[in-house]
Amino acid sequence: MTGWIDQHRVVTAFPAPRDSFVVTLADGKRIALNLAHQYEAALERAKRLAKQTDLAVKVLPMTAREFMRFADLKAEDLASTPEAEVTLKQEVIDTLRKAMIEADELSVRREAEALLAQLTATPLGPR
Repeated sequence: MTGWIDQHRVVTAFPAPRDSFVVTLADGKRIALNLAHQYEAALERAKRLAKQTDLAVKVLPMTAREFMRFADLKAEDLASTPEAEVTLKQEVIDTLRKAMIEADELSVRREAEALLAQLTATPLGPR
């Protein structure tokens, strides 16, 4: 993990292989959520923000489980109704499709493709 970088107070750690998300905080408040493969873009935005505002900005990679704890999310709350379940599943499918195209690492693209194949093997139901 790196320490504070430049005089404008940005702290970060490079995403680990299991990290799925990058959370950006400014003075302790979450201001952005990105997929892990968007880390560099999130870091550049954080540097600009810190320089322009003099805020303490952190760019924190997280696993899905860490993010759920951080955001105080419970799995059962994500799909509390059949309609919410369909919507959530479609959002996951859309995110996986995007990862298959945009991810820098081949292993991430392959994992997204495998997960997408599993999810689309079952019908989505009405949308």
